[in-house]
Amino acid sequence: MSTTNEHHLDPTGERFLPNVLTGDIVAEHLHRYYFAQGYVKGKEVLDIACGEGYGSHYLAQQAASVVGVDVDAKTVEHAQATYSHPGLSYRQGDCAAIPLEDNSVDVVVSFETIEHHDQHDAMMAEIKRVLRPDGLLIISSPDKHEYSEKPGYDNPYHVKELYKEEFEQLLSKHFEHSTLLGQRVVYGSAMWDTRNKTLINYSETQPAGQPGTPDPVYWVALASQKTLPSHRSSFFQHDIQQSDAVNQQRTLVQARDMELAQRGDYIAELKVNHEEHIATLKRNAEQALEQETYHHRQLLKAHAGTISHANNPVWLAKQLLKRLKQLPREMKRARAERYQIAASGLFDANWYLQHNPDVQTTGKDPLKHYQRFGGYEGRDPSANFDTLSYLQQHPWLFSTRQHPLIHYLNQPRPGAESEQPEGQGSAGTNLMFGEMFAQTVGSDDDYVPLAEKPLEEPSRLRPIAFYLPQYHPIAENDRWWGKGFTEWTNVGKAVPQFAGHYQPRHPGELGYYDLRLPEVQERQAELARHYGIEAFCFHYYWFSGRKRLLERPIDQFANNPNIDFPFCLCWANENWTRRWDGKESDILMEQKHLPEDDLEFIEDIAPLLQKPNYLRVNGKPLLIVYRVDILPDANKTAEVWRTYCRENGIGEIHLVSAQSFNNGDPRPHGFDASVEFPPHQTHAKRIDHQLTLLNPAFEGCVYDFADLVFTQLAKPATEYTRYRTVSPGWDNDARKPGRGHTFANVTPGRYQQWLAGAAREADQLPGDEKLVFINAWNEWAEGAYLEPDRRYGYAYLEATKQVVKHYTAPANSAPTTQLPNWEKRHETAVILHLYHTELWDEMASHLAHLEGQYDLYISLPEHAPEGTVARIQQTVPDARCATLPNKGRDVLPFLTMLSAIRPLGYGQVCKIHAKRSLHRQDGDLWRQEFLGQLLGSKKQVASVIDAFNRHPDLGMVGPAGHWLDYVHYWGSPDSPARTQALLESQGIRISLDELGFFAGSMFWCRPEAMDPLLNITDDDFEPEEGQTDGTLAHALERIFAAAAQAAGYRVTDTRTPAAVEEPAFEAHYPFAKPSPHLRGQPPQATAIAPPHATKVIERRAKTLYRTLKRRLK
Repeated sequence: MSTTNEHHLDPTGERFLPNVLTGDIVAEHLHRYYFAQGYVKGKEVLDIACGEGYGSHYLAQQAASVVGVDVDAKTVEHAQATYSHPGLSYRQGDCAAIPLEDNSVDVVVSFETIEHHDQHDAMMAEIKRVLRPDGLLIISSPDKHEYSEKPGYDNPYHVKELYKEEFEQLLSKHFEHSTLLGQRVVYGSAMWDTRNKTLINYSETQPAGQPGTPDPVYWVALASQKTLPSHRSSFFQHDIQQSDAVNQQRTLVQARDMELAQRGDYIAELKVNHEEHIATLKRNAEQALEQETYHHRQLLKAHAGTISHANNPVWLAKQLLKRLKQLPREMKRARAERYQIAASGLFDANWYLQHNPDVQTTGKDPLKHYQRFGGYEGRDPSANFDTLSYLQQHPWLFSTRQHPLIHYLNQPRPGAESEQPEGQGSAGTNLMFGEMFAQTVGSDDDYVPLAEKPLEEPSRLRPIAFYLPQYHPIAENDRWWGKGFTEWTNVGKAVPQFAGHYQPRHPGELGYYDLRLPEVQERQAELARHYGIEAFCFHYYWFSGRKRLLERPIDQFANNPNIDFPFCLCWANENWTRRWDGKESDILMEQKHLPEDDLEFIEDIAPLLQKPNYLRVNGKPLLIVYRVDILPDANKTAEVWRTYCRENGIGEIHLVSAQSFNNGDPRPHGFDASVEFPPHQTHAKRIDHQLTLLNPAFEGCVYDFADLVFTQLAKPATEYTRYRTVSPGWDNDARKPGRGHTFANVTPGRYQQWLAGAAREADQLPGDEKLVFINAWNEWAEGAYLEPDRRYGYAYLEATKQVVKHYTAPANSAPTTQLPNWEKRHETAVILHLYHTELWDEMASHLAHLEGQYDLYISLPEHAPEGTVARIQQTVPDARCATLPNKGRDVLPFLTMLSAIRPLGYGQVCKIHAKRSLHRQDGDLWRQEFLGQLLGSKKQVASVIDAFNRHPDLGMVGPAGHWLDYVHYWGSPDSPARTQALLESQGIRISLDELGFFAGSMFWCRPEAMDPLLNITDDDFEPEEGQTDGTLAHALERIFAAAAQAAGYRVTDTRTPAAVEEPAFEAHYPFAKPSPHLRGQPPQATAIAPPHATKVIERRAKTLYRTLKRRLK
């Protein structure tokens, strides 16, 4: 029998739906059909009002044939599609007009039917018509007194209910023989003599007992024209945990907990806002009189002005002049919006023109049209954004004339909380000074020193870092920007724009180098190889007329005999502009793309392509073009290049187009592959409103780097070859002071997570195409560099090394264990540590929601009672059990079991354990909460497994409501040092400040996500002495999620398993007391100054900011 609701019948309450509804109704319905099964063996049966078909299917297991009839066509269609059995069929029909021949069935079953209509006599007449003379009717009816009147319940789907006497009269009117059996769901203990079929019921009010069922809620009848067959009493055992009473109590407890949490939050909020509220009231009272006088004067002034304008024709000309003055600012805003739309990856120019032929006919630029008109008209920018739906969700955008896509892109990431009080636009001078000079004193706690040992093992992964050669003076830059200009000129003058802004950035070991010195590039190549980088990809600036810029570092690198490090080229084939963005304004060096450029370009770079250390893919030199979209005829260009290389001994070349601006699929351009170029075609939430600004005139955009990582990991695969690219950060405010695009919350840990995810996708590519690019090695003015700096040292290089190191071993390798060689039978595995064997029944009840579609692996303690395995296998016959030492409690057994099954290739694993936590009173409740979140229902389990199937980047799904931040829940005093050491030993660059974990160490995971931890052995664990914290097991509990993140996977919870973002940390966790903040008390938000004081502070802040900026220059 299928257990899926294929046609999605709505659970309205009108009909019973198995696997959807719970409670007493399950026992009532199933008991009736189980009872009826005893009377249909070898018979031809009619199930009238069969509903969704499950009962007819039960009867068909015994009957010769069963016809299920229901009045609803959709329900009959669902039954036909869901249930199948020899002799079983379904038809549409009415109980008062049954679509069967006379005398055609032996048994008629009718449950939950008669109360839904008032044609009772017609129904009985039809049943007698289709029954054979010796046929049997089995019918149910709710007792109106017990079902409705006594509890005061009114079922909206019941038309006419019968009292017991009315039901008996109806049966005797149509059948010579009838009898009633009472039915009620009872939870308790039943005891009866099996030799005596008479059932006696006892209760507190009837200690002597009474025959029959006490106060039946339903009556089940047998009726026939002939003598009735013998009937028997029966009892259906039902799990009390699924009863209405328990479900209601569970709901009340959850509601109580939510109410308590909300009240606690409300009280805390009242305390925080109390003083501010009083100050606001006082301030409002003082301002009220001033405002009244002011408004009165303004009204008189406006009246006088209106009369003056009406009699002054010059006024219109002045208004027009004012509008013209505002025009440049509006044009600037429009350009910024177009850049934001293009960079979001949600606008597809070709798609937009294809779906808007009126725009294509006019020849207008699609991006400009969408920014100026299309978005406001409800047009979609691509197939990935529904503009009309977004406008329906945010109708106020019409009246305020806000662009829907811009509004969407500027929304904060869900779960993020602002640390800045509302209305506070600038910070105090102390904060400004602190941020300005915080990094000038050298390294901080994040500093990672140079690794002693290089990555010596060869890796199948091929990391390539983009390389900027603008670190030496050239005549053109001297003329355009001033004598001696290099990239360091921009880097050195940067200042922080908001609290926490990492500026200025100071280089570490390499210093403010000059690329004219060959020793610099030799050390760069040495560092890159030391940390697993395979090659540099130089940005190559070539213009029409064979004009090259910044070519000296490239030529010098290629011809230096001391450098055998691979390299390749990326042709930056756009205009060189004063704005640093390649747009058609302030052009310094124009990229003309003349017809002769194709041949001249390939002729000029041919000597570089022939260098022995030039990077090759499958033996072909790799060449990247940054803007393939602006080549006049990309296919012709590609063919010219390929022909020249074939004819001049270079052979075939591997052409790659960068995914800049709107570039995507390389195949229409005649290229072999594409390479991402973040932040182009990426999306992340803006967090400007959460910042404390140091520069009151700041006009830039700030995005959340963590959100960028989440969305990039969730990117779907492509049909064409795409090389993934990651970035160790992005902040071009050094080039555009106060107007830059900045990613905040950048850490080596998040970079490692992104790189590991990209590497996992690259590892799926064939041969030596396992390329992953990094943007960049040395883009210092854009905050995107791997080179060591004063704050982080070699942290980003070390994070790179840890990812590359994972690919030095053969693919799909896993540690060996001494456990049996088990076979995989399902895609899902459950690893259960059953230390408290008495909890097996509870565990089995939750495992039942997997419906047998899993392989069960159980680790048992050495003291497990005899017969435990046999008891387990009575419930789960295929359970694989092994006795393991209780080291690390559930953690080491889990790692041991996972190592053993890792080569089997499971899609997902559920880790649970028989947790008792005997040192705390709520230990059982805590365990039940975990199990309920992970395996609480069939629907819950299905949603988790579906998320793993649809999202290959999903690594862990933990129990909702148990995601904690380490800085508030670090436990014993020994924990921080122990956890930090464990992170470093496992090569996980996530810091304690950003560490999150699921309490209780129960979760779903993808087996590959735990690979970083499978090298831990039993020798690493302490002896078990009942410790409550501070052990290796406790430290591992806190880094399970971090291991998944470091392996390039996303982490979610059971509330929304398929979410792109991580869950929000629990602010109030009922099962643990928070620790003092790991770094001391976090800074409190400053109070809002009165309006006059705010203006003074802003004015002084602007003056101080400009003064400091001039001094730094």
